[in-house]
Amino acid sequence: MKQIYPLLLCFFLAAQLSAQRAIVVSKVTATWCPRCGDYGWDFMEGLKDIYSANGAQALPLGVHYSGDLENPVARWFSDNLKSQGQPQFFVGNDFISVSSGNWSDQLSSVQTMVEAQISGPSNAEMEFVSSRIVNDDGSFTVNVKVGQMANLGNDHYLAVYVFENDVVARQSSRTNEENHPNVLRDVISNNNFGDLYVASGDTREEETLTFNYTPDDSFNQDNLGVLAIMWEKDGDDYYMDYSIASMSWKALTSTRDIIADNVSMLQSADNITLSSTDTDTYQVQVVNQSGQLLDEQQLNQKLIINTAEYFSGLYFINVSKNNSVENFKVFIK
Repeated sequence: MKQIYPLLLCFFLAAQLSAQRAIVVSKVTATWCPRCGDYGWDFMEGLKDIYSANGAQALPLGVHYSGDLENPVARWFSDNLKSQGQPQFFVGNDFISVSSGNWSDQLSSVQTMVEAQISGPSNAEMEFVSSRIVNDDGSFTVNVKVGQMANLGNDHYLAVYVFENDVVARQSSRTNEENHPNVLRDVISNNNFGDLYVASGDTREEETLTFNYTPDDSFNQDNLGVLAIMWEKDGDDYYMDYSIASMSWKALTSTRDIIADNVSMLQSADNITLSSTDTDTYQVQVVNQSGQLLDEQQLNQKLIINTAEYFSGLYFINVSKNNSVENFKVFIK
């Protein structure tokens, strides 16, 4: 029989950095670009289908270097990838040729490239740790744990990026406004490439770093995700040494606020029961470790969530009201 354990009982799982690596698959695009809304759109939708099923193995990222959704971070990202024209696709820093005649076949090529990079060498290991705090102004924190790095041949820079899913905007070749996936929005740094983490030849022991961010008012906070990249600098170019992503920044919450005083959770073999001591309505989301939203309901004093069909693993039960969120973590075995 499946069993559910509070995360406290599984604390030993945090002794090593967990496997959160996600290869960035970038689409350099523009809202005015006809081909970006034609085969480029179909290819991106294919990537979304593949990597929503495969969890955190890759992150399809919309890099709008021009058009209605452009921003300085996306322009730098595109320039660093050496992109010429649009749409262009990259797995990590590696270009992959996609056209109207081959896009469906190239989906399998991307999978092969992602698997090779996932298992390939790197100088860094990283993971997100319980970290999100929502304040009254909508700001939050992201904590990134980085493993020991030593005796490196080049400088390494750490950057945390913010992306927004389902951004509504026009797209050439599409009839109506569309939901643009995983649009690169911002970087939590004064530099587009982040900040120097360890210099060539130096050693830095395992460390957890905190990044504070206040989203732009135009961003939909419910659709924000975070991407951390350890860049290796070689000359004037930056190469992705290691990257991790969470499709939902809400999956990283550790907030303790008024909700914690009013809402409690009881776990059993096949159910999670949430109870509140007041008559307010709370929004409840069930998110897996890859950031996928599995269920969304409302809590009015009592809510029972059936977990009988859930796979084994770590899950986040996010209970929110206004700008306040309380996160419950459970491990289903």
